[in-house]
This record gives sequence, structure tokens and C-alpha cells, in this order.
Amino acid sequence: MRFRINIILSFGFIFFSCLTNKNAFSVKSPNNDIVVQFYPSGDDYFYNATFNGKKVINNSKVGLIFKNSSQFPIGQSIINVEKSFKKETWELPWGEKRFVNDSYNEAIISFKDHLNRKTGEITFRVYDDGIAFRYTMKKIDEDLDSLILIDELTEFSLIEDGHTWWTPAYTDNRYEELYQRSKVTQIDTSHTPLTIRYTDGTHLSIHEASLTNYSSMQLYSNHHTLNCDLAPWKNGDKVRLQLPFKSPWRTVIISEDAGGLIMSDLMLNCNEPSQIENSSWIKPSKYIGIWWGMIIGKWTWNEGFRHGATNERSRDYIDFASKHGIDEVLIEGWASGWESLFPKDSVTVSFTKSTPDFDIKKIQEYAKSKGVSIQSYHETMAHTKNYLAQIDSAFSMLNDLGIRNVKIGHVGSKLDRSEFHYGQFGVQYYRHVLNKALQYELGVNFHEPIKDTGERRTFPNMLTREGARGMEYNAWSNGNPPNHTLILPFTRMLGSPMDFTPGIFDILYENLDISNGIEFPLNITVIDSGNDFQNLRYKSSESVWFDKKMEKKLNVDNDRMITHWTIEEYFQPGEWEWGITADHPKSGKNNIWLLEAIEKYKNLSFNVDKKGNANGVDTLFIPFLDLNNNDNSITGYPATSLPRVSTTFAKQLALYVTTHSPLQMAADFIENYEKHPKAFEFIKSVPVSWDTTIVLNGEIEQFLTIARKDRNSDNWYIGGITNRESRTLQFLLSFLDEGSYLARIYADGDLADWQSNPLDYKIFEKVVSKSELMTMTLASGGGQAIELEKIKD
Repeated sequence: MRFRINIILSFGFIFFSCLTNKNAFSVKSPNNDIVVQFYPSGDDYFYNATFNGKKVINNSKVGLIFKNSSQFPIGQSIINVEKSFKKETWELPWGEKRFVNDSYNEAIISFKDHLNRKTGEITFRVYDDGIAFRYTMKKIDEDLDSLILIDELTEFSLIEDGHTWWTPAYTDNRYEELYQRSKVTQIDTSHTPLTIRYTDGTHLSIHEASLTNYSSMQLYSNHHTLNCDLAPWKNGDKVRLQLPFKSPWRTVIISEDAGGLIMSDLMLNCNEPSQIENSSWIKPSKYIGIWWGMIIGKWTWNEGFRHGATNERSRDYIDFASKHGIDEVLIEGWASGWESLFPKDSVTVSFTKSTPDFDIKKIQEYAKSKGVSIQSYHETMAHTKNYLAQIDSAFSMLNDLGIRNVKIGHVGSKLDRSEFHYGQFGVQYYRHVLNKALQYELGVNFHEPIKDTGERRTFPNMLTREGARGMEYNAWSNGNPPNHTLILPFTRMLGSPMDFTPGIFDILYENLDISNGIEFPLNITVIDSGNDFQNLRYKSSESVWFDKKMEKKLNVDNDRMITHWTIEEYFQPGEWEWGITADHPKSGKNNIWLLEAIEKYKNLSFNVDKKGNANGVDTLFIPFLDLNNNDNSITGYPATSLPRVSTTFAKQLALYVTTHSPLQMAADFIENYEKHPKAFEFIKSVPVSWDTTIVLNGEIEQFLTIARKDRNSDNWYIGGITNRESRTLQFLLSFLDEGSYLARIYADGDLADWQSNPLDYKIFEKVVSKSELMTMTLASGGGQAIELEKIKD
């Protein structure tokens, strides 16, 4: 696709005279709502910003400090200010909208040193939706072509101690932390985007754009001022620069309400135009995958009896995708040499050779015969050297197989166990991989990525990425709370798609025994010799360590109550570990791990062969422990929340509208979709690329309703979601065209509640038009999805 661009350029005036310290100049947004002022004070330079006549950023310092003791522009003089106006409209080949308006006033401030040499520039752009500025440095000395940056002095001095939504930086989980809400003065070092709300309702979001060959910007607070922090190399260098250079843009979205943050195109507009003339090879897609089974613990990535990526299972998923019009099947764990996600030694995984039970060539041929494709998976385990040594052969193989999209993972706290994912090393690595993918015409889905800074404008093959806690965290204890998906659109997802992987229908994980293959029954027994343990729960690797209640029978032996607890479970061939949790009401202790109580510190285990014969321990005997006189021998533990998805069923559908990704996954087991065919119809029909996006209402962490128009039809889709509070939302359909629409509504049931009744949902239809006032009733933790199909005359 060739971008259609209309450009109008109007240059303003140019100053060449030196300015005195009393002088300051300002740049306004095209609509005059935002004004940036820049001025010198002593040897330093500052900027501030107003919005609708009110200050939103107080006087804030700018500048760079280098290892050779040089500084910019501190102590230097302004030699000219060049102002210009630009207005254009450019086209996204895919995304939340088709056309993007790019309109701003720009000021390029040039500086000279004491030798009268032009040293560099600071460029300010002021848009209707925010501001951006960047540093540029010239090469002024033939003998000096590189510099080491040790500090960037950029400040964002806020007018009050506003509310912020932020995630802590420099943790082992990279960007995958729950968002915290606090005052500005209470934040630790934070990743960006960092979002702020003032008491008058003004919203800001501080981030960066066009992050290239530089270190990622984090922010830390000093009173009401947020200061730039750059992730270092392992030796402490912040940025290693080659002259001349340009820094990333420092960006601030400014809006009178929360919804305006989502509607901003600031980050995209601060990136260079597309490098691709013809983007027809880029394939936004909907996909299912052999993935959730590994996340939940049912299957494994590595080879073995529970290996997920088998030929048989792959064909089943391909057949399902073909039947339901799903474009791709993600198959994880297909590569040979996989030790684990966290290998202890060097990584030997191959990106061209598959495991013995999976033939990537034959499976892709089978997929193509069904009108489907594999989405490939490259898990690097954060070892870049092993990946880069194979990247050309791996990408070449994907070209030969006709695979268009690749998910590339980087699980690990640091790249190559030494460098931050978001330091300059990581920025350079991810950009190198993206450039390679462009060379081979592959779409990219980065997991454990560098954050998005709008580079999809330049590289439209940068389809989506992770970069926050996604659905996978709901597979484990203490998963994402109901408000999590109401923070992401106002923070992590500003101008950036996210591979969140929604669509889990088995909210409470009641159907984990599906798709198990051949299984054999086995009775597990616990014999309690008079200790009066109660509420025994069996846990095993076979049932992904979920609690399963046991049945009890009482017997009396020598005046002592002997309790037999049993459960019949079905097992696939292989080795399985197990243990028991119990309560002891008399001592007031709960969640006791009984193996620990009898001083056994390894899980019990047995092996089931292919004929169903079991060899190992299937019975646990608990001797009399005299707990009435010695209850210190047992330890109780706090209750932990069982893994589950903290939404209603209908909210899982609504997320397909509120959480944008051009690679959009239906993440659950295919068997769960077969149980809810009518609800699955919405996932099948909802597009992955849009013509128009409108935020109908929204407040951070509370509620959000978004309407999007399909890029390839006249149909609209609406998603509304709420936090723990049930609520009723109303909005007009005035954005619709003239005529009638059939509204298919996927709503929370009358008794739905994310905690007590999450599976209650209803589907109904009605005819609407643009004059309609829609009422959306959302349960606690709930949501609603609407498909508006244009009725042809």
C-alpha cells in the first residue's frame, strides 16, 4: 500500500540575533490551546507549558552531561531560532485508524560554544494534543566523533502533587509489574508512559518517541519534579553516542480528560515516515495457539510426555482455525534444544530444527492446505548471541515455508544475563532484529520487549508486543485484578498495540482436564492416624497444582479415629508429583502442607506407563502427631487466591475492542470455544485493523467504552468494561452513518458478578440508528461487547 499524503508547509520567521537572558520565546499549538515557553537563566535553559491558559508544566531544566566534562547546552549561547508550521495527513497501513493528522508548530533552537562553533540544537514541537522536544548535537571536532553520556538533565516539573499511574523500573520482571497509583512525590523510579491526573481533571502522560540507538528514559521524582533517568550499560555508561546524533523525542500528551490520552497520535507523529513503499505483505491476523496449555501448566515447552507442540495437536488446532476463519496458529515449544525458559547454562535452542514429535515443514504445508498459516515462535531466553547467530537462517526458513509473522520472546531478567532489556544495548538489539525482519518481510510480535515509542510508523512490520502484564498472569496466584485492563489503555497502550491475549472463556479453570489424550484411573489415598486434619485437598502436577477436594471415611482403631481420604484421578503416561494441603480447626491452623508436617521435604511421585501401570507412591500415611500437646509441629499458611481470570465472561469479549492489537489472539483451549459457539462468533467477527476509533467515555482505573469502525466494511464494534463496581453507562450512537444497524449485544447476565457468578452472560439483538441512546449495564468486573452490522437498504 502506498501512503496517501497531503502536505501543507508554511515557514515562519527566523531569528539570527543573540538573545539576552531576559529574552524568552514561545511556541503555540495550531489551535492555540498549548503554549511552550523556552528561556535561559544563568548558564542553564528551561521550558514550561500552559494548557487552556493554565500552567501544566512549571519551569523545567534541559541539558546533557558527558563523560569528558562537556555539557549541552549549558553555558552556551542561542544563535538563532527557526520556527515553522507543518500540516499533513498520512495513512496507517493498519491500526486504530486509517488516517492520522500530523499538525504542529516547530521551533529549532541552535546553540554555539565559546569558540563560536555551532554545537547543536533543541527542537520543540507543539501539537494540539501535546508537546515534544529532542536534542541534536553536531560533530564540531574532527578528532572527536564519539561521546559517552553520563546524565540527561531533562525535567518535567509538575504544578501539583498529582495522582500518577506507574510501574517500577529495574525489577527482574522488566515491564511486567502491576500498576501503582500514588502521588507524584511517592513514586520510585518508573517506566514510561507515566500518566498524571491533576485535581482540575487535566491529564498528562510523559513518554518518549522514536527511541533509536539511545537508552530508554525512566523517571524518578524529586518533590513535584520528575527527572530523566537512563538505563545504564553494565559498566555504568548511560549512552554511547556517535556524532552527530539525535536523542529520542521527550513527549507529553496533554488532555482535558482521560479519553483524550487514548485519542492522541503524538508518539506516532514524532516518528519518521514508513520505510516501506508497498506494505501488502504485512498481515495483521487473528490467531489461536498451542500456548495457554503451557502457561497454565498442563503442557510443556520442552520435550517430554507433556510436550505441547506435537503434530497431532497442531493439526487439531489448524482444523479448528480453518473451520472458524482464524488466520494463524501460534505453536510454541516446537524448537529443539529447549532446556527451559530459564536455562542454567548456555542456550542451545535451535530456530531451524524442530523436536522429534513436530515437523514444522509438514505442519505448515498442512496449514496452507487448510487456508491457515503457522505463526512462528522464537524464544531466545534473552540470549541474544545465540539468536543473532541463527537469525538469517531462521528468517530465511520462515520465508521458504510461507510464514509471515513471528513471535520473538526474551524471557529473563537481563539480556545475555548482563544488560537491561531497555538500556542502549537492548534498544540496539531489538532494532537490529526489527530491521532483519523488514529485510525478510516478516511481521514481528516482541515479547519481553523494549517499550513501544511509535516506531510502527517507520516499521509497519512492528505489529505488536507485550511489555506489560498480560493474560498469562491470570494463570498464577495473585493475577491481574479487575482494574488492570482499565489502566493499560491510559498508560502502556497509549499509541501502542499490545498482545494481551484475551478470550479466556474458562474463567474459573473448571475444564482443565480437556484434551488430555489417553488417561488411566488411579486412587490417591491419605491415612490420618487420629490427628483430625480436615478439608484435605489433593494437588499434583497432573492437575496443574489446583486444589481438588478429597472424600473421607472414618474408622476407629484402638480408640483412635483413623481417617481415610481418597480421590480418583486420571493420569496420562508419565511421571507425576503430588502432595496434600489440609486444615486443623482445633489448632486454628489452615493451609498446612502435610508433607512438611511429617518432615518430608520432597513431593511424592509415581510413574504411569503406557499400559496404565503405576509405579511409585500413591498413598500418604500421617502418623499420630499428638497435636493437642504439640501443635508447633505443624505450620499454617495464609490463604492464597486460586488462579482465575478476574473478569466476567462478557468482559473477555469486550477486551477485543478496548485492547487493540493487529495480531489478536483467542487464547483459550479450543474445546472451551466449542462449548460457547454463539459467544465465539464475536471473536470470529471482530476485526484486527480499524478505520476509526472513538473513546465514548472513560476514567482511568474505573470504566472505559470505545467504539471502532471496521476498515473493510460499514460495521462498528463497541466494547465497554468496568472495575469492581457495577455501573450503567450511556452514550449516543451519533457517530454512525444514516440508516439502520443490527446490534448484536454480548452482555453480562442479570446475576453476573466477576467473583460470585462470572459465567452468566446473555446475547440479544435489536435494531438501532444514529439517534439511539444506548444503555450499557455492566456487572462488577464486567463488560459488554456490541457488533453493529449495517443493514443494507
